[in-house]
Amino acid sequence: MYYMQVGSAEEHEVEVTGTSYDLQGLSQFTEYSVWLVAVNANGAGDATHEVTARTFSDIPSKEPQNVTVEAASSRSLIIRWEPPPTEHQNGVITGYKIRYKEKGKTGSTKTKTTDGNRRLFALTDLKRSTQYSIKLTALTVNGTGPFTHWNIAETFANDLDENRVPDKPINLRAVALTDHIRVRWQPPALHNVMLRGYTIGWGRGIPDVYSKIVDSKQRSYVIEGLEPNAEYVISLRAFNNVGDGQPVYEQVRTRPPEEAVAATLTPPVGLKAVVLTSFTVALQWTDATLNRNQYISDTRYYTVRYTTYSSASSSSPRYRYVNATDVTCLIDNLKPSTMYEFAVKTTKGRRESPWSLVVSNTTLVARPSSPPRDVTVVTIPDEPSTTIFNWQPPKQSNGKITGYLIFYTTDASGDWVMEEVLGDRMTFTVHGLTPSTLYYYKMQARNVKGFGPFSSVGNFTTLPVGKSVGKPSGWFVDRGSLIVLVIAGVAGAIILIGAFVGAAIYCRKVKPQPRPSNVVGSCSKSNKPEVQPPDLWIHHDHLELKNFDKGERSSSPNHAAIINHTVVGGSTSSSVYSDGTLGRPGYSMPQFSSAASQGYNSPAENPYSPNPTSSGMSSMLGPGNMPLDGMPLPPQPTQPLLGGLAAPPGPSQYSSVNGEGSNTLGKRSGNPLRSFSVPAPPQSAPTTPQPKHIVAVRPQGVTSPFKKSLTPGSSGMSGSAGPSGPSGRWAGPTMRVDSLPEHEEANEALLHGYSTEELSQEMANLEGLMKDLSAITANQFNC
Repeated sequence: MYYMQVGSAEEHEVEVTGTSYDLQGLSQFTEYSVWLVAVNANGAGDATHEVTARTFSDIPSKEPQNVTVEAASSRSLIIRWEPPPTEHQNGVITGYKIRYKEKGKTGSTKTKTTDGNRRLFALTDLKRSTQYSIKLTALTVNGTGPFTHWNIAETFANDLDENRVPDKPINLRAVALTDHIRVRWQPPALHNVMLRGYTIGWGRGIPDVYSKIVDSKQRSYVIEGLEPNAEYVISLRAFNNVGDGQPVYEQVRTRPPEEAVAATLTPPVGLKAVVLTSFTVALQWTDATLNRNQYISDTRYYTVRYTTYSSASSSSPRYRYVNATDVTCLIDNLKPSTMYEFAVKTTKGRRESPWSLVVSNTTLVARPSSPPRDVTVVTIPDEPSTTIFNWQPPKQSNGKITGYLIFYTTDASGDWVMEEVLGDRMTFTVHGLTPSTLYYYKMQARNVKGFGPFSSVGNFTTLPVGKSVGKPSGWFVDRGSLIVLVIAGVAGAIILIGAFVGAAIYCRKVKPQPRPSNVVGSCSKSNKPEVQPPDLWIHHDHLELKNFDKGERSSSPNHAAIINHTVVGGSTSSSVYSDGTLGRPGYSMPQFSSAASQGYNSPAENPYSPNPTSSGMSSMLGPGNMPLDGMPLPPQPTQPLLGGLAAPPGPSQYSSVNGEGSNTLGKRSGNPLRSFSVPAPPQSAPTTPQPKHIVAVRPQGVTSPFKKSLTPGSSGMSGSAGPSGPSGRWAGPTMRVDSLPEHEEANEALLHGYSTEELSQEMANLEGLMKDLSAITANQFNC
């Protein structure tokens, strides 16, 4: 809070923490100007608008001034006075009290009262040639002030002549200025005539337009409120009870208006502000109008103006002023670590110079002069040995705070434990406290200059073990418990996923896979074919499988029959029927114990019979099973179900029962893997029961059109050269049809490749097979 007396340059400052404050030590009935500035840790804000108030009045503190008493007649006395000084009136003067008595007598004092505007009073009905003692005092609404000392005056013995008017005054003089005229005179030459007073008249060009009556003791008067450069006529006359005496006149012209006096003084230059201490700054400047030694020989003086930088930057800056009679000045009682702005000007008589250039400087840092504020202690739920300290920086830090010290103890009269906080942090966590214990604490701030005062000692009690403050009830949990629950949930999910993955791997490795047996034989027992795991070998032309169960032979009728195909040019996709259409490719068909069991009268009528005289060859054979037009019959290679190794040389791959040419075929030895090549079954035999997916068989002898043919010894053909072997079937020549030169094999492969329709059918069958494979796998794992 800042306040100052109206009309004074002295500013006062008071620190206020609340919203009200009582200013003490003010003057009575004095007007003061008050304004406020809010301050926080970042500095002072803008000042409020000024508010003006006046203190209450009081009794005058001094008596009236210049009191005179003189005899007016043999029975009257005239008293004149001036009011008390303005600063000692302490209110509005409402009147004056006059006490008088005959000199030397006691107990006979009389009192007269007059109004506050009077400066003259006449005491009448007095005794002739008698001395009187008179004193007076000023009055306010609050009471009377001190009395003057006793003044002695004596009445006349005889009264003056008042049977005629007084003579005219003498020595009238009038001195004219711009807006007023000062008039002086002397009383009439004859003193034996009673004189009651004077009448002064004036007017512009003519007298007595305005008039003023003054008492007989007055010898001068100032006429004010006149016009500049105007002609006035002044009159003066004396009067008594008989009437006015003879007037005297004086004519005078007021002066023309004066032009404004320009500031001809040069402002000081080279102002310097040297910081001496945290509270003092020395100023020095140069006056260009002085000599080289800066010696002042006249009445000039200098006025220094200064304020803080924040105040100067606000909309209503508050300046302080200091007068100096030399070119140096010492400014004291400043704030530490605060920037100030300074300016100076010269005053000489009625002339003033402009303000000099502003110079600024910052006072030195001092140690904090106040402790940290608003220190609070907060306990942490579920952590009884931990406490958080919060605080605000000191109000008077006197520089940048570099750290704080926190002291705490369980015995206020014993040793204290100190925790150091670096920087300007305003929070700190103390660990390692004893639960359910009363602690005392205090704090202090520090900067580069030292430590500030301690804050007041406070106390707090740590939480007991197992209890918390402010823990919500119900289903709400605190942050620590929530983190534990999240971690536990994630760990449980990982363990559960790992268990599922482990179980799947275990089931895949441990659970026995059903071995596909009697695939074709199941058709004779049930109308629905048995679903077997598919083979993943799809057209692996260059991969050859070894026969792992070479020695295993069986003549059981439940085993699948082996269908031999005549492959031309290395292609295994189709055969040519007698009607010129594409025939059925090779299939792994269901088991047939005999041709008759499937409704065929003979093996020759069965289109799937391995007999060389089947319908697949009927278009190429004539009577007697001879080739038409002398064409040689293509060789019939003995081939396994998959592209594995051929059977070793020796007996025929198909063994007969009792050495006769029976249609009952023996079990084929070799690996039971099949190919994924799944063409559609031929439309010529729709009534034949088929498995769900029919796979084609690529013979071992024809693996690729670009692969070299095997040697005759390893082809798997029978060693007989006749039309039929020992088992009654035609053996054919030992030379293979696809044993062509490499360039001829390539041309055959290009000519007999897959068509677009065949590839589309292959892809459709492959898609259906993969769907069934997924269903079979799901059923096996009970998913």
